[in-house]
Amino acid sequence: MEFNRPVAATDWRWWPRPQAGDAPNDHRAAARAAIDAVRHLIGELGCPMRLRDVGVHEREFSALAEAVLEEVPMMENPRPISGVADVIELLERAW
Repeated sequence: MEFNRPVAATDWRWWPRPQAGDAPNDHRAAARAAIDAVRHLIGELGCPMRLRDVGVHEREFSALAEAVLEEVPMMENPRPISGVADVIELLERAW
């Protein structure tokens, strides 16, 4: 969600309403609220929040990135993913 936020925030129709004091059409604030709500839900469910919590090691990032590019239909992602470096950046954020 963080990766796609710059290009998809205005398309997220399920986000929570902006908080009091936020501008009514502030898509950035609404997108941030949606991301925070999902993080909160994951925590409430007791699910792992980071890749390291499920045993993924940084040394695996290159192989994982290659596998993602082969298996995931990247054309459907709102923000273009140009290659392995973009996927590794996402893995680093999630690690």
